Amino acid sequence: MYPEVAHFRLHRAMGKTKYADTSATVAQRTGAHQGGAEAMPQVPKASLLAGSPKKKANQRSPDAPAFLSVYKVCSDAMIYTDYNDAVLFPGVSTVNQSVFLVALSHPEAYPQIDFKIEDKLDAMLQEKAAGDSQRPRSWEDLQQRLHIVPVNTGTFVPYNLPYKNWQRAFYVASNDQGCQTFIMEIDNCITHTLERTERPKFGQFTLNVQIGRNVGFKLTKDDFDYPLVEVTHGLAAADLAVTPLQVYPPSGVRPLVVHFEAVNEVCVAMTFFGDTYRHRHALGRAGLEMSKEEPGEDSEEASNAYSPSRKTRLETFYLMASKDVSVEAESTFVTKLLTDDVANVIIDLRVVSPAKEDTVTYTFVNNLKKIPNLLVREV
Repeated sequence: MYPEVAHFRLHRAMGKTKYADTSATVAQRTGAHQGGAEAMPQVPKASLLAGSPKKKANQRSPDAPAFLSVYKVCSDAMIYTDYNDAVLFPGVSTVNQSVFLVALSHPEAYPQIDFKIEDKLDAMLQEKAAGDSQRPRSWEDLQQRLHIVPVNTGTFVPYNLPYKNWQRAFYVASNDQGCQTFIMEIDNCITHTLERTERPKFGQFTLNVQIGRNVGFKLTKDDFDYPLVEVTHGLAAADLAVTPLQVYPPSGVRPLVVHFEAVNEVCVAMTFFGDTYRHRHALGRAGLEMSKEEPGEDSEEASNAYSPSRKTRLETFYLMASKDVSVEAESTFVTKLLTDDVANVIIDLRVVSPAKEDTVTYTFVNNLKKIPNLLVREV
C-alpha cells in the first residue's frame, strides 16, 4: 500500500479531508384543441411509417463519463507573479510550493456536473462547515487555504494553441497533500450535488480520475465517496482529457513556447518566446541572446499573438545558439535549460526543423518527449 493512500484512509475515517495543517420539469402539451368548437384533425405520424427518428447529433446524455485530470505544471509557485511582482496565488507568498492543474470536465453530458462548479463547491462547503469548525466556510475560504487560482478559457487563442472554449480549471499551489485535499473536496462536491438533483443521477456516470506521470501521489477508488470511480496513474500530459495547453495558464494567456530546430545530425538550436518575462533571469544566466520584435509588424500571426488589450506589446525572444548534443555537457545544458532552469513549467515545444532518423538529434528529441513538462509536437 502506498503511504499516501494509507494517510488518506486515515483522513477518511476522520472525515476524509483535514485542514488542521493547511494554511489554507418540462411541461407536456396536449394534442387536443382546448378552446375551439372544432377539434384539430388527427394528423398521422410520419414517424410510424418511416421508423424511429435518428438521435440528434448534439443530443447528449447525463450518463456520459466525466473526467478529473491532475498534472503538475510547475515546481515553484513563486515564479507566478503579476506585473507588480505580487505573488499570484493567495496566501503563498512565503512558501515555495509546486503548482498543480486540476480540471473537471463532462464533455458529452447534459447537464454537466462541472457546470457552475464554483457555486456547487460553495454550497457544499457552507453546509459541511456547519458541523465542523475546522472545515472551510466557503469557496473563497477554500481558495485561501489551498492557494487556488481558477481559470476559464474564452475564445482568444494566442499562438494557435488548442484551447477548449469555456473550460473550467483550477491551479493549486501546494504540496501533494494540499492537492489531494482539493481532489477530495471535488469528490465531496460531486456527491453532495448529485444527492440533491434529479439529473444527472447519482452513480449513473463514471468519474475517470487521471493522474499525470509527474504527480507524486497515488489515489485509489476507495479514497472516493462517489461510487463509480476509475483511477489511472502515470499519464503523459497529451493523454489527459484536458491537457495543460487546453486551458489558460495561471496568470494570463501566454505560455512559454520554444521553437526547436535540428540544425544537423548532432546540433540543435532553440528560440524561446511567449512567457519569457517570468524566466528572464534564468535565460539570461544561461547565456541566451535576447532579441525583440521590430515595431511596425502587422501580420495576422503577430496580431494573434497578443491580448486585445495589449496589442502594442512587442515580443521578446531568447535565442540559444547551436549546441552539439553528442557532447554530454552540451546535451545536459539543453535539457537543464528546458526543465530545472525554468522551474519545470509546462512548455509548448514545437519541432520546426525535424531531425533525420537514426541521428543523434533524432534520439535527443525522442528523449525530450519523455520529460513531463515538455509537450513536444512537430509543426
